[in-house]
Amino acid sequence: MTILRKIKFGKSEKEHIFIKNKKIFIGISYFRNSNVRIADSNGNHLYKPREHKLEKSYFIEWMITNKEIALILKEFLNKSQIGEIVKKIKEINKFIEKKKKYTGRKIISLNWFFVKYSGFKIIPRFEKFYTFKKHIKKSKSFVEVTFKPGDVSPMEEHMYMLIPFSYVEFIHTNNKIKMGENILTPTYAVWNPTIEELEEIVITIAHTSEKHRDQLIESINTIF
Repeated sequence: MTILRKIKFGKSEKEHIFIKNKKIFIGISYFRNSNVRIADSNGNHLYKPREHKLEKSYFIEWMITNKEIALILKEFLNKSQIGEIVKKIKEINKFIEKKKKYTGRKIISLNWFFVKYSGFKIIPRFEKFYTFKKHIKKSKSFVEVTFKPGDVSPMEEHMYMLIPFSYVEFIHTNNKIKMGENILTPTYAVWNPTIEELEEIVITIAHTSEKHRDQLIESINTIF
């Protein structure tokens, strides 16, 4: 078993994401401030997953890291296949980050208010931003890239894997659970991606920015 990520649960740590027998196990029953969350079709997150049931309309939203990508490649592909992917990544010269019109965020305040409350006016404010989303061919999953204000730079990119519940199986303590059943602790989504699927995911993510492309290559080379 290769552990990609652990999560604190009480006083102990649990395997949050791991690979076993060429399958990726993703914990979905933990709190929403982890890097794996459950989202509905509109992108709203489930604050307490264990209070919900498995629904086909839900997605796994996994904010995937370069290190996790490298470990996944190591488990599923051989060195020759990985070398070919790295070669393709190095040839990328068009990046999402260059579309400056769509990589910023803006707060919009309306000049009217809903209601007064205890001397306050309740004024609608909205955050306008864009998301770059690509469907992975021969798959039901998506790659999504969005830009958010960072700690050390004005905007930082965030990469997500969006995997629909309808595309994976679910287990609880080694027993399969079906749609409509409760999300218990621990519940894992079991994803069995193809090599072609993984290759397209990696290449798609590498289009985020030149800096991210280079960091991704470095992470892959470090593993090997």
